[in-house]
Amino acid sequence: MERWTPLIDVASIPDQRGMVVERAEGCFAVFVVAGVPHVLENVCPHRGGDLGEGYVGNGFVYCPLHAWPFELATGCSPTHPGAAVRVFPSRIEAGKVEAQLPCAQIAKEGVR
Repeated sequence: MERWTPLIDVASIPDQRGMVVERAEGCFAVFVVAGVPHVLENVCPHRGGDLGEGYVGNGFVYCPLHAWPFELATGCSPTHPGAAVRVFPSRIEAGKVEAQLPCAQIAKEGVR
């Protein structure tokens, strides 16, 4: 079962950057581009880079380790076929980015 989960205040997310948000449900890369929220699995499949710390441009996030691009809307890499990260439905409610996440058994949350 999935539920809408508040992750972070929109105002906390820097322009052209993202934030890494850790919760019991997992570790997520959170972005807001032109008012549209995007929540992706945080770990780059290449070498485990934190995508939430990558550069954002032209609808992509670039891994901070080796600049592999991932489309914010789909999680797919246009330059590395088969490389992709999970994308979660997201929205902005009451000034917070929320994502539809699987329920977790332990209530643990934090931002790094």
